[in-house]
Amino acid sequence: LEEAAAAREDDERQEALSMAHGSASMLDLIVSNVLDVGRIERGELRLEVGPVDLHPVFTSLAGMVRARCVGSGVDVVHRGRPPTLVCDASRVARCALNALSNSRKFTQRGRIVLDTVVVDDPEVALRLPNDLLPQGALCSRTWRHPGFGSLQADGDTMLCVTIADSGRGMAAEEVEACVRPFVHSASDNAHGTGLGLHVVLASVLAHHGFLTIASALGKGTLVRMCFHTTLAIEGRGGHSARTWQSASVGDDSAVLIGTSSVLVVDDEAVNAKLMQRMIQRALGPAVLVLRASNGEEALRAVQEARVRVGLVFMDANMPVMDGLEATRRIRGIAGDWFVPPRIVMLTGNATEDDRRAAAEAGVDAFEAKPCSKRAVLS
Repeated sequence: LEEAAAAREDDERQEALSMAHGSASMLDLIVSNVLDVGRIERGELRLEVGPVDLHPVFTSLAGMVRARCVGSGVDVVHRGRPPTLVCDASRVARCALNALSNSRKFTQRGRIVLDTVVVDDPEVALRLPNDLLPQGALCSRTWRHPGFGSLQADGDTMLCVTIADSGRGMAAEEVEACVRPFVHSASDNAHGTGLGLHVVLASVLAHHGFLTIASALGKGTLVRMCFHTTLAIEGRGGHSARTWQSASVGDDSAVLIGTSSVLVVDDEAVNAKLMQRMIQRALGPAVLVLRASNGEEALRAVQEARVRVGLVFMDANMPVMDGLEATRRIRGIAGDWFVPPRIVMLTGNATEDDRRAAAEAGVDAFEAKPCSKRAVLS
């Protein structure tokens, strides 16, 4: 944003704004993933379904990743044009972006392909595209909802989204473990929250679909997500809020985003305000964003807030009480009434010692701040 403000040419300004938008989208993804964990733990997701043309959505996602791959030697290809479908477009898009982000992170050369197709035959949906499968010794794993393939109503269909890359690939044990929460690849160096594929799996199961991951070490990875959707037939669509149960649902009470708040803890007022704006833009007015300027205020907010704090963005270095001590004290709160929040530590100090100290204090995820102190971009 600083670059955009200082730019003299329209092209330079547009490029800077585009980069800021891409970074804000990645922050949105991190926030959404962490917030989704609470819903997953309860075994349910609330889907906002309605008729939507997903082609512009997928085109935008491919363009966003392509912009972040400029100069890296990685080509981003988008193919397929699904018809208008009735589904939760936001959740489908976040699943695709999670997989695309992983591909971008682990692909140094070659290509990343985003492929979309709509089918009405479960066997066809399960069949992986041969031209996208990585070559070599392939290890594959599929997770599917027990009700997958039960297309009962006229217009019921399946949206298959495939992301394939020519990156580092995974060994069999990594494929098995990568959908668990807070699990990182052996070469990931704990970058990111480790929640992406965990959230993807929960989302496809909520849609009565399946997730397949096929990978060859040193050759690449293919991720195929299938969502049970409905063709948008004239006179039948409409927007609705719908709770779909996953395979492990215990009850049918919806967990709404508004039942918890987000706490931003930073002694720099500008940083805190920018983070607050980004969260509110990403998640909408239904989410209450609280602010604290040091660990002591954060501890008090977590204990006394009228709306339960479900997620904390915690700066590491602050006066009065730093982020590590505040995290320790939050983790030490006892009582049946207290539901501990997820804590994401944001800091400019990203050494292995810093990460280890954060983990020992009880931090759920660790994100390094970029060079600019006016925005938290990841």
